[in-house]
Parts: sequence; structure tokens; C-alpha cells
Amino acid sequence: MDLPESLKKHNLYHLLGVETFSDIRNIKRGFRNLAFQHHPDTGPTDQKSAEKFELGTQAYKFLLDEKNRSLYDRALRSRLKKILKLKNEELVVQRKKTYKRFYSKRGVVDHDYNRFVDECRGNFREFLKNGAKVKIRPKVYSEKNMEGENFTDFVEDCRSDYMDYFKTIPRVKKRRT
Repeated sequence: MDLPESLKKHNLYHLLGVETFSDIRNIKRGFRNLAFQHHPDTGPTDQKSAEKFELGTQAYKFLLDEKNRSLYDRALRSRLKKILKLKNEELVVQRKKTYKRFYSKRGVVDHDYNRFVDECRGNFREFLKNGAKVKIRPKVYSEKNMEGENFTDFVEDCRSDYMDYFKTIPRVKKRRT
């Protein structure tokens, strides 16, 4: 597997904006989206965008080859397993640090923690039994609750706030197909 030096620090799938271990169809779609956003002829002309497009192009060319992609996937899976795996040496060091052995694989009794968990369970059971009593009811605004003039002012304020918010929403331009 001849991975270019510039790509060794990156996850090639993430450069293209697709999920890790995606199929060739998603890789092509990801490259197409990347080209629309960062191509020097159509997109922004800053240095970061050009660099991102160049890295994406190299990743795309590398992942197009089925053999290279399978070798890269195998290497990526083994690297991810190493990251996630808790080594036995680390476990031994953690066991030596504490007398209660919190980090051991077998369950060791910690009385304070067990008492805390039991208390939380009891409180949660009480909450479930009496949930209807605990729920906070939303306040309903109506002309009966408020004086007539205050209510109309309140409604006008809500309407104007909504219209101001509505003006901030960007409009989506329709693309020609």
C-alpha cells in the first residue's frame, strides 16, 4: 500500500466527508460534494480550500483502487482496535493505585457507591410513582388570565418576534437539475 505522505495523518474517508469504510458509490458522491464546495475554479479562492481540495483529490484517487482501499481498510481497522483496546499493563497499574480496585474486571464491593446507587434508585422509583404530581404544567396565556389590553400587546409582541425570526432564516435557492 503506497499511501502518499501527505495523507498519512488523515482518515481518507473523513477527508471526503463520508462515513468510515463507505462503499465506492458513497466515495464518489463525497468527492463530488467536495469538488462543488472547494474546487479552485468554482469555489472560494483561499489557501485552506485549495489544500482541502488537493487532499480530497489524492484520497479519492487512492480509494478508487479496490486493492488499495481493502489494504487501507484493514490497516484502519487494526489502528482503531489498538486505540480502543485497554491493555492489561494499564489495568495492573490502575489496580496498584487504589486499595478498592475500582478498575478491576471483577466486581469489588464499594459500600459508599452502593449506598449512593440505592438512594438514587429509591428516588427514581418515587419519581415514577408520583410523576403526574411533579410535572410542571405550561402556562396558558388567554384573555381570561390577562387583562384585555395586555393580552393584545402580548400577542402583537409574539407576532413581531416571530416575523423577525422568520426574516433571519436563509432562503434556499433551487438548483437546476
